[in-house]
Amino acid sequence: MTNTSFIFNLSHPSNKVFIVRCLLLFLCLFASKKIQAEAAPIYVDTQFELPSGFHIYKLAENSATGGSYDIVFDGQGRILVGDTTSVRRLEDKDQDGLYESHKVIATGLGGRGPQGLLVYGDNLYAVGGDGVQLYSGYESGDALKHQGRLGARFNTGGDHAAH
Repeated sequence: MTNTSFIFNLSHPSNKVFIVRCLLLFLCLFASKKIQAEAAPIYVDTQFELPSGFHIYKLAENSATGGSYDIVFDGQGRILVGDTTSVRRLEDKDQDGLYESHKVIATGLGGRGPQGLLVYGDNLYAVGGDGVQLYSGYESGDALKHQGRLGARFNTGGDHAAH
């Protein structure tokens, strides 16, 4: 008889990154109360089994994150969200740890949006079904300049093989 049980190895680094990304995406997508500028964090600890002293709170509303496909941190700890056709940088204007707004920094990312994002130096790389797109000018803080696709389109049927 074949053992069909599924074991998720939490000690493997890529699995830890996957779990953190899923938790952040969950927090950005599924919370329903609107965060006011002066509001305290909305904790969602009861929805997870957490070690003592560990807490999870919702950091942004859907209006800031859009139709989130990917979420990453840049080298300065800022949060970037890839939505259906663009990349947003979340903004915490009142420095309370809650992101109430966003700035679109890259557009034109195909019909399904970016499935992966990487900031390296002054460049942003975005991968999706339309291939790897290169944007420059990241360190300026303004909208990025699209430099074009690197290589050919991916034959992914949309997005699933791109990430």
